[in-house]
Amino acid sequence: MALLPLLHKLMGSGASESSPASAFVAVGYPKVGNTWLRVMMGKYVQEIAQSTELPLFDVGDRDALLRMVGPAAVGYFTHAPLDWADQTADDLSFENVVRPFCDRRVVLLVRHPLDTLASFHKQQVHRARKNVFQGSLEAFVRSPVFGLEKLIAFYSIWNERRNVVPSFLLWRYEDAKRDPHASLRSVIEFLGLPVNDEFITAAVGFGSFESMREMEMQKTAPTFKSSGLGIFATGDRSNPDAYHVRKGKIGGYRDELPVEIANEFEAAIKDRLPAYFGY
Repeated sequence: MALLPLLHKLMGSGASESSPASAFVAVGYPKVGNTWLRVMMGKYVQEIAQSTELPLFDVGDRDALLRMVGPAAVGYFTHAPLDWADQTADDLSFENVVRPFCDRRVVLLVRHPLDTLASFHKQQVHRARKNVFQGSLEAFVRSPVFGLEKLIAFYSIWNERRNVVPSFLLWRYEDAKRDPHASLRSVIEFLGLPVNDEFITAAVGFGSFESMREMEMQKTAPTFKSSGLGIFATGDRSNPDAYHVRKGKIGGYRDELPVEIANEFEAAIKDRLPAYFGY
């Protein structure tokens, strides 16, 4: 495939730099694969643009993305409007969850809620600078600020109103684990970028668990242009639970919750989380 002519066509397609139809946002709860997808996408864009720069879809990458690929690749990753001070499920609504992105292509990232919360719990207890939560995983899942009720509310709002954004793609962590090549390809096609299977393979390898774990261990991870901070924000290196890249295991929450508690939470998910998400 002749990629450079395709890139030139994309860059000269008539879309302005601020064209909302050409911009995307990747939205999701923390610990649903945001960094993983960001790294794979960045590597893919770097490959198709034949660039020495690795974009991370940070605000500091906008000009480089426009220069390398054009408006189709301009976007960012966010957890908006989620915060962890005192916000609860009752504070989430269409107005703050979906409306801010009504002029964007949306990639919604999702992962099994209990795997998400188990990983997020580790982050808050072992990696967060302020250690805003100290307690068990069960307490974390029951927390109105961090836990399951809020997660279900967030994704339920997206499920109900996903039709109002110009285009929408659901990216599931479990699907990406099973077939990362197909998962990344679906995002590339969704954004309208040129598709090259060789570069997809390279991006998947670069973003693999082993590769990212090695980056974190060796302190060679890429940094955000806007802040200069590393992409992983590792905590105490003597503590295995303080690493960003830890296990990535599907169903790992069952190793950390008593069976009866896990069963209770699984029943709540089946009953209250929209079936659209597949959990």
